[in-house]
Amino acid sequence: MTLAKIRLRGVAMVAAIVVTSSCSTDGDSPSPERADEFSREVATAIDEAQNAGASQEQIDVLVRAQESGEVSFEDAQQAAMRTVECVEDAGGTGEYFVEHVALDFSIPSFTIGGDTRDFEDIDAVLDGCDQLESFWALMLYQTQPAYAEAQAVFLDTRREARVACVRALGIDIPEDTDWDDVTALIHDSTDAGVKTCAAN
Repeated sequence: MTLAKIRLRGVAMVAAIVVTSSCSTDGDSPSPERADEFSREVATAIDEAQNAGASQEQIDVLVRAQESGEVSFEDAQQAAMRTVECVEDAGGTGEYFVEHVALDFSIPSFTIGGDTRDFEDIDAVLDGCDQLESFWALMLYQTQPAYAEAQAVFLDTRREARVACVRALGIDIPEDTDWDDVTALIHDSTDAGVKTCAAN
């Protein structure tokens, strides 16, 4: 019997929002403030990773992020793949995959498996390999400015769809109703038709 663990960073932070492989959107460039904040996050990550004994490959990803202002999809992908290799070298099983959730955005990730009798051992192996090969790289990949831009674009698209759905059912709400208000209206409604708008 095997137990599969899925390591998919950032999903709990914003459901259904992931980072574009090119780390760009149709919107404006990140604000200087956000770029500066990310630069500080990268510097902190480099210090933490070096102190924790992260691999040189992961350190190199962080250094490139410091120089370019982003973590590329390719760097995040290689970090995830190295984590799987590390787990397999330690006797576990793993599989790399890309989580496609919305628009053109995706997250490099992996599943890890092992015998349920050895759950604690597999968990320790995963944590060790994750820290060695991908923890900071994948964390920064999903906290870089492009993530916030993708989040804003995707949520506004969903907001517009929900507002349009509610208005099509004859409910008079402004077209610029914000996400929280239209979502509350849908969830609080006793009308089954209105409830279906939550799918948008």
